[in-house]
Amino acid sequence: METMEREIRPEDHIGLACMIASKFTTLHPIEDSDQFGDAMIGLMKAVAKFRPELGFQFSTFAYHVIKREVIAGWKRRRNDATRIASAFLEDIPDSRQSFDVASGVDTQDLIATMLANVSILHPQQRAVIEARLKGKKLREIAEILGVSKQRVQQIEDRATRMLRCMMAQSGAIG
Repeated sequence: METMEREIRPEDHIGLACMIASKFTTLHPIEDSDQFGDAMIGLMKAVAKFRPELGFQFSTFAYHVIKREVIAGWKRRRNDATRIASAFLEDIPDSRQSFDVASGVDTQDLIATMLANVSILHPQQRAVIEARLKGKKLREIAEILGVSKQRVQQIEDRATRMLRCMMAQSGAIG
């Protein structure tokens, strides 16, 4: 009996990717589009790596690959947000005693306070800070704004200094 190998098409399994992303979004709210983007990347990786000769169904294999990609994306964004929040705490005396950046709990409060202060920044500075908090890379922001990566870094540095100063004056840190 001849077995007919069917071509695996990502379009046929978008529902699986969306289900995994939406399940994860309720547990770890970040921007939905980020979760769904990670799920689609995981789906494409699953299609590329799937080997039907091992005897597994594609959906069983893909579930784990997609979930792993969504979790990895969430961790990347969380680490970026923590790194950015940490940048605001540098050079401020005793700030690390006020906030335990590694725990992630107080970092969320810090980010909320920081975002409240973001509204008074120049629109370009605000766009850079918000994009960085969403996990975007300098290159991606540079493409969106039509400037170089170095210019994005300069804008981020200036905005960081301004926000750090405003937060220190308001008593949020230090």
